[in-house]
Formats: sequence, C-alpha cells, structure tokens
Amino acid sequence: MSNTIERLNAALEGRYQVEREIGEGGMATVFLARDLKHNRGVALKLLKPELAAVVGAERFLAEIETTANLQHPHILPLFDSGEADGFLFYVMPFVEGETLRDRLDRERQLPIDDAVRIATNVAEALDYAHRQGVIHRDIKPANILLQDGKPVISDFGIALAVGAAGQGRLTETGLSVGTPHYMSPEQAMGETHVGPATDIYALGCVLYEMLVGTPPFTGGSAQAVLGMIISTEAPSARLQRKTVPVHIDAVVRKSLEKLPADRFPGAERFAKAMATPGFRHAEIEESGSGVRPRTAVALAGAAGALGLIIGWALIGGGSPAQVEFGDVRKVSFDPGIELMPAISPDGQEVAYVAEASASEPSRVLVQSLSGGQPTRVSDEGADGEAYPQWTADGASLSFHAGGVAYQVGARGGTPRPIMQVESGTRTYGAWSPDGTRFAYVRSGSGESGIYVRENQVEAKIADVGGTANSLAWSPDGRWIAYAEGNADWTRLGFFFGNVSPSAVMVVAADGGTPVEVAPSQYLNVAPAFLPDGRLLFVSARGGVRDVYLVELTPDGAPAGEPRRITAGLNPHSISVSADGRRLAFGTLNRRRNLYSVEIPTSGVVSAYSGTPVVDGPQVIEGMAVSPDGQWLAFDSDRGGTQTAYRRRLSGGEALQLTTSLSDEFVRSWSPDGSFIAGHGFNEGVRDIWVSDPDGLSFRFVLSSPYQDRYPDISPDGRRIAFGSERDDDGTSTLFVSEVDSQGQWGPPTPIGKGAQPRWSPDGTTIASSFQGEVFLTSPEGGESRIVPVDNAGGFVAGVEWVTDQELVVMLLFSDRTAGIWSLSRADGSLRERVRFD
Repeated sequence: MSNTIERLNAALEGRYQVEREIGEGGMATVFLARDLKHNRGVALKLLKPELAAVVGAERFLAEIETTANLQHPHILPLFDSGEADGFLFYVMPFVEGETLRDRLDRERQLPIDDAVRIATNVAEALDYAHRQGVIHRDIKPANILLQDGKPVISDFGIALAVGAAGQGRLTETGLSVGTPHYMSPEQAMGETHVGPATDIYALGCVLYEMLVGTPPFTGGSAQAVLGMIISTEAPSARLQRKTVPVHIDAVVRKSLEKLPADRFPGAERFAKAMATPGFRHAEIEESGSGVRPRTAVALAGAAGALGLIIGWALIGGGSPAQVEFGDVRKVSFDPGIELMPAISPDGQEVAYVAEASASEPSRVLVQSLSGGQPTRVSDEGADGEAYPQWTADGASLSFHAGGVAYQVGARGGTPRPIMQVESGTRTYGAWSPDGTRFAYVRSGSGESGIYVRENQVEAKIADVGGTANSLAWSPDGRWIAYAEGNADWTRLGFFFGNVSPSAVMVVAADGGTPVEVAPSQYLNVAPAFLPDGRLLFVSARGGVRDVYLVELTPDGAPAGEPRRITAGLNPHSISVSADGRRLAFGTLNRRRNLYSVEIPTSGVVSAYSGTPVVDGPQVIEGMAVSPDGQWLAFDSDRGGTQTAYRRRLSGGEALQLTTSLSDEFVRSWSPDGSFIAGHGFNEGVRDIWVSDPDGLSFRFVLSSPYQDRYPDISPDGRRIAFGSERDDDGTSTLFVSEVDSQGQWGPPTPIGKGAQPRWSPDGTTIASSFQGEVFLTSPEGGESRIVPVDNAGGFVAGVEWVTDQELVVMLLFSDRTAGIWSLSRADGSLRERVRFD
C-alpha cells in the first residue's frame, strides 16, 4: 500500500498530499489526504483497480459529473474527481466522526427516536436527490456518516456512475453495484434501470436494522440473502421489538414491498408517514399486543430452528412430479438448538431434538403443526436423546441415548429399550416403511457396519466405517440411504456441525455393495426419500447448503447428476412426510468470532472481559496475525463456505483471498509477511495451500490423497510443518516440507507423532497436540518427547508458544467449557490463565 501512496502523491503533486489509508469498501479504498490548495483534510477515494478496468476512465468521469452539483445538508458533496497514473479517484470532505455502521456494530439497536430521526433526515436527502434525477443505488449504514450525530449520505451517485459506465461488462466480471442485505428485489434480479423505489427499499432495510439489530434478511451467503429478498415476505419489526410503534412498523413494511409500485411513491411520503401516528399498511393486521404478517416467515432462530415447506411435491401425471416450493412456516421458537426434524407419517406433527444449553442433555420433543406448545416425549434419557424416527403407524417414536435405541409413545410415556448395547455402539436407527425392520449403525469392537434387525434377529448388510450416519429407507423398503463420513455434522458434542466433506450412499436393504450417490468432494448429508423413490439430500456443493434431488436407477445407482431444488435454504437436516407434500428442515445458525484478551502475568482473567476483534453472523475457525501486527488473516463462513480473508487488525473491510466452493481454513503467516498458509478441501481431501496476502497467487501445494492439515511456517519462512493421518491406524504424523529457490515445496519428511504443529520461536522444536497429549519434536526428526500434562481433567485441543520455555494450551472439559492454561516445557506443570466461566 505504501507504493500506492507514493504513486498517488507523485501523480497528484501540487493538488493533494495523501497521508494514510483510513478505510476500504466494496468499490473503493479511502485515504486521508490534504487538499493543498484549500489547506483542508479530505477523503480521497480510489476506485478498486478491477472495477476501474471494467468501468473505464472517460465514462466514469462523465457520469460522476452529474452528481457534483448536489447541495443538501444531509448529502456529502463531491469536491473533485479525475484520473492519476491510471487510478480513478474522487474526493469528498473528510468527516470527523463515525458511520452508522460503526454505531450499529457498537450498540446493535438504536433508541427508537434516534432511528426515526436518522431515517427522516436520510429520506429528506433522498427526496432532494430524486427530484434532481439522481438515484443513490447503494444506501446502507456504511454510507451514512454521523457528523455530530446528524446523518450525512456519502458516495451519492458513485454507484450510479459505476453502474452506468460499466453496464453489461460489470455483470460479466462478477462485480455488482449494491450491497446484498440492502438490495431491492429488482436489483437482486439484475435489473440495471432502477428508480427512486430502490433507494426507498434500502432505507427501509436500514430503518429495520436500526430498530431490530439485523437487516430484514440474513443468510450464510449473498446468494441466500438475495433469494430471500426475492421470494420471502419481509418480517415485522414489532415481532422482534415490541416497543416499535405500529405506524413505524407499517412504514418499514410498506417500504419493503416486493413490487416498486407498492412502496412509497417518493421519499417525502416515507418521511411524512413516520411523522403520522395513524399511518397503517394494508399488509399488517393487529393481533393482541403486537402485529403479525399475513404470510409466515422462516429461517429465523439464534442457534437452531425448524421450518416447514408446505406444498413441496406437486402431483404430476405419469411422469415424476415436479418438485417446487410452497409456503414456508417456522415451527420452533425456543432458544438453543432445535434440529433433526422427523415429520409424522400423516404430516401433522414434527418430532425434533432440542438442547437448551451445552450443560443440559438434549431432549426429543413433538410439535403439532396446528400450534400449541411442544410435548416432551420422555422424562428419562439423561445421556441425551437424539435421532428421532416415527414408526409406520405414527403411534410411537424411536430415539437414541447413550448408544441404546428406545421406543416411546408419541404422546409421551416411559421409553423402553428396543436394543441394549452388547458390543459396540448402535446409533442412527430408522424403521422400515412397513414397521417390521429396524436399521442402525454399529461402530466399535471390530463390528462396524449397517445392520437390520427383524423379529429379534439382526443381520449385517454392509461393511461401513464408524462415521456412517443418518439412515433413511426408500418407500418400497428395498434401499437404505445414508451419509458416510463426518458424523460430527449430526453428533451433538464438541465438534457438532463440523463442515468436512461426506458422501451419500445407497445400499440394498437385503445386503450388498453400497453405491455412491453424491461423492465426498463436498458436505453431503441428511438423505430423505420422496414417495416415488427419488432421493433428496442436503449438500454444500453449490457453495451454500441447499436441498438436492437425484433419481435412482433400478439397481440404486444415480441416474444423472443431482439437481439443486432450493436456493439459499441453508438446511442442516431434512425430513419428508409420507405423502411427499411437506418437508421439514432444521437450520443451524452458529456464531463464532475473534476476541483478544491480555493474558495476565499472575492470576486468572475471564474470557468475557475480552475485546471483539471481528464480529458478525459468521463462524471463524482459524486466524493469523501479520508479523508487523497490522493485519489479520482469518477464515469465515459469511459467504456460505469457509473462505480466507484479510483485513486490518484495527478494523475495516475484509479482502477475500480464496474463491472456491469448498472450504479453506487459515493457519499461519510467514515471518516476512510474504505469504499465508492454511488447509482446505481439494477434491474432497484436505490439502495444504499457500497464498500471497492479496490472494493473487493462491494455490494448493503438497497435494496428496491423505488428510493434510494445520500447516505452520517456520521462523525462517523456509519450511512448513503439518499433521497428516497417513497410517492405516489413524495415527497423526508430523511432516516437514522445505521450499526451494524457485518457490516449489519439496516432498514432505515425517518427523514424529502429533497434530496441529507450532514452531518454537527459535525454530529448534515443534510442539503439537494429539489425543489429549502435548508432543515436542525436533524438525530434523527423532523421538518425540511427551510433556506429562497434568490436565486437570481436560482434553488438550491446541498449543501455542509464549517463549522458548513456556507454552499455552487450550483445554476442553466434558461439560463443553474450556480454558487457556500456561504449560511449562520443563515439567508439564499447568497454571490457569484465561477462564471461560
């Protein structure tokens, strides 16, 4: 970036003196500069190079000129624009203060009076601009500056200039104008000619977020958000915050109508409606103390929630029925995890698993689709209940707890074991359609496989590993579909919701060789049959989890490629009613972000005193800080799959480094700052990748058919250590690879046992953890030394160096709590440092 500043200063000599970068957005990088002629601070915004290449200088500068004459107290004026040394730039006043985005990130929800005042001022500015024939096209909290608490819209007309100048070429390159959460339906559908109604829609989204704390539509990816904007009715703000006045809620809902003609005819009317307590919108009806929308919404919930698609499979003639969406209804509402739905044979009830907190055992509940409170089917099951399945007559349910299969009446009662544990663990059971056979997976004791039990006699029908899960019978009873690999996706525990790849398989119920239906290049889970024998399953092969359909041949093989039939549904698991007209799905909404906490020299500090570094509805698993302490590399599932990003540690927009539809995880940053390393899923197996900090040279290295993971770069930057399970016994071995002068990484050399390696600061030792122990290994190989950790009953989940003689370890405990402890390299003594109380 210093080179960019030097080039700018040379090109703008005598006009502007660029001082430093102060921010980065989707279209431009922002610099603090000094306007030399007027001796004032300005914000100089540099159009992203890839955007400038598409737009073209002459066209961009001609279009942006139309916005230069906008004069309004709530519009940030355009001072200047031009081209310098190939850069396209524009200049605006430098505003001391923060953006509305900053305030929302800090406070989440604003006082209602503040939200209404800000929205009113923005509406007044939009009304003025619209009367001048100028549409903003990208109203969002990041483009609303708060100057002494008063809103000022920035970048007015910039999106118009980019969109008008780029036209079709913008779409061809994958670039777009607008931010997904605030895009109008017409923008989401790719329309280029939009009117004032688009800005009104975006302002409605901003007002909703100021009131509720999140935009109206959220999802795991931009695709998911856009799909909901197009197809899902906007929620009521009063359902999320009951103190929102009825007329303000009505303003929000009218501004969020799908059709532009159904929104306010102008921004002035938007502002007047907010000042009119009697204003009402036709799509809202009163219900008790609150309001409710006429059309129910789905995909809500903090941790896990159940939804129902009604009218799922449409009746066809002689050919297979077309599969389309019907209405979507939310079924569960309590906090905590609510997953693993099982729809009753008559389609009137849903059984599911609920877990209120990590310290409480999970329970099976039954919810009537006609309403009311869910019913708990068992007062027992202290080991935790999971995997509910209905019997064919709908009178009872089976579930698993502690490796035992139980059966209990659908209205509750005392569960009775239908299979005791004799050897190995039995899980993931499923009843045949006629109710005479029970299929299950047994793992452990050398007897892993799928078994079918009939009349107290069990028969092994397939040899499978201990990761087979989620069994489902075909309607004719001939086939059993199941997921193979990544059982942690459904298994409640430390690694619940793990996103590694898995396959969907089909095996004959009478025994035979399993057939692969969906290969394990991506996460493929939760098979469920339609009445006509076609198979549904959940897959992340499109980048975000959705439901796919595949037809099977008479011998159970796939009759072609799977076809995606939902868009942005983000299901965790699914279940289909016996008539195929209803599909229940669970959504797993996780949130895991980065915090910093100062480790004390003595005593213990609470993790909850930490400062958030990265925040948002996302899951972050890996991170690395640049050697100069200025940049953070991390992976996030904000786009649907785990993707690597880089951003300033102090804040700002994140630059995406990886672009595949698989998952990539960040692990380490080279000491000279020249490259970042991590592991990702490359054709279904974990491989090591390296990339420059700008994501321009991302590539997989050391590719192998094995599971290679957690690379760590040596202090001299010449070697990478990583763990890999290359032995048949599942033991993880440490390997070291060295790079040559041409940048090619040599064959890995095994050096000892371990996983998740970390180099010591002096480069003489590699620390790693494996199966709850800490190993110290020389990078040259030899005998690994086991540090005798007095782990206070915890499981070692990771290790980091503090000095050459001291490490810190993360300990996980059986109640799913954790802590960070100092570990002496010499004697293995532990001292608690950070407590997750």
